Amino acid sequence: MIKLLVVDDEIWIRERISKEIPWESVQAEVVGTAEDGQEALEMAEELEPDIIITDIRMPGVDGIELLRELRKKSLDIKVILLSGYNDFSYAKEAIKYGAFDYILKPAEDQELLNVVNRCVMTIEIEREKERRIQGLQEKAELGYEAYKERMLLNIVSGDYEEGEDDRQNEYAGAWKIFQDAIEKVYHTCILVSVAQQMSDPQRRGLEHFIVINIMTEILEKYGVVHKAYLNSRREWLFCLSCSEQKKDEKRLFQDLQMVRNLLEEKLKLDIAIGVGEASDDFFNLAYSYQTVCSFMKYRKWIGDDRIIYHSSNISTAVKTIGRYSTAEMACLLREGRFQQAKETLRRIFETAKKNTPESRIAAICRMISMEAEKEFYQYFKINMGESSANYFQIEFWNGIEEIDCEEKFFELIDRFYKEKKENINKGRRIALKARDYIINHYQKPLSLNDVAEELDLNPSYLCRLFKEEMQTSFVTFLQNYRIEKAAELLSGTNDKIGEIGELVGYENQQYFNKVFRSIKGMAPSEFREKKRGR
Repeated sequence: MIKLLVVDDEIWIRERISKEIPWESVQAEVVGTAEDGQEALEMAEELEPDIIITDIRMPGVDGIELLRELRKKSLDIKVILLSGYNDFSYAKEAIKYGAFDYILKPAEDQELLNVVNRCVMTIEIEREKERRIQGLQEKAELGYEAYKERMLLNIVSGDYEEGEDDRQNEYAGAWKIFQDAIEKVYHTCILVSVAQQMSDPQRRGLEHFIVINIMTEILEKYGVVHKAYLNSRREWLFCLSCSEQKKDEKRLFQDLQMVRNLLEEKLKLDIAIGVGEASDDFFNLAYSYQTVCSFMKYRKWIGDDRIIYHSSNISTAVKTIGRYSTAEMACLLREGRFQQAKETLRRIFETAKKNTPESRIAAICRMISMEAEKEFYQYFKINMGESSANYFQIEFWNGIEEIDCEEKFFELIDRFYKEKKENINKGRRIALKARDYIINHYQKPLSLNDVAEELDLNPSYLCRLFKEEMQTSFVTFLQNYRIEKAAELLSGTNDKIGEIGELVGYENQQYFNKVFRSIKGMAPSEFREKKRGR
């Protein structure tokens, strides 16, 4: 498991991020929380987290300073920064010190999951490379295949640089000569992925042997094959280099279909194979690798097809979705222009369906819905797990006739919009009930949990609703209301300050004085004297 450390000066944010988000779904777990950068630094050295999610604006050591100190200490930790301030200078500062990503508050659960998932994958690839490099260094005699694999991993990750390694430079030089000698050479990344959980080591060894040998045998008919195994992700990466004369995409597709069927038969596993876009430069394979990875993330949405080809209808739909940024739809939603948002989606459908057989419309709907889903949930500011209806789910699409998919999708959006609008009105009523409860019970010891229990609600859910509707947090509202009542008593009565503190819900006079000063800018005694003109 990848270890997470959550840093924020607001406790309700720390609690929500650490406890309400299903981090196990991205192979991560929260190992600790901190309320400021200084505490985070101390915990980072003790707990050794892989990822830190931190607010930028915090008292004392802020997020930028935390990032700077981590780099000074040479701590290899990925940092994801959160901020409610859309200030590009912060972003530039964050990038300068190596932040992995920069997200504006309020960050939705799915957005955080997506960013952390990318971070986890990056860490796994880096660790894979480190393990392989370490293995190479430990061996007295390294074979040529080990160099080739190491080099391939470096190239696809964009980390390859010519160095002082003579054997690696020799290998790289050979490929440059090979490319120059043949008029047109195409280099394509092919990814073989297994969906199931890892099996026992003995079984994995057999899987590896079978996949490597069958894929190599088939691909060598077309050209030169390079291969690497991404053990942590249970994926095999192949690079096929072939001349224009041997480039036959139709036959390669058929052969890969046959290989997939054969592997599934022998291994009894759910296998998908993705083929990226070709590059004419062996040392620019990162592009081909990125395209195949972007296609493969849609594998669970593509129905019965398990070969994802860059020239196929599936990949065309993927690239269409990429060209039509959902940013436009998100902007329309934020402005309340719901019908215009639907029209944007309809344009995406129309473009994706061009030259696409009817049998593939369902798959395109699945993918478009997955991208659109995020924007709807962000617009309505709800957790993706809170939807009571089974909207936008794979199971739904599997039960629809392909020809009806598009209209059914828009029918779902209308139902979704109506339900969530009702939820928004419900949320407003809940927030007002909580406010009224505070007004009627502020004199007693009162917490968010107390009010949530009274209203029969989850505390985190109430906390979020209250802040959205009242434009302030539960704690801030309660403190401000109590202090205003205290100010009235200080001005209009001769009660002792300690007694007034107790009357407005503060049993500890010292804490009452602290809160009063933080809100009014002066001590209760000073406030009383000022009001009475002394």
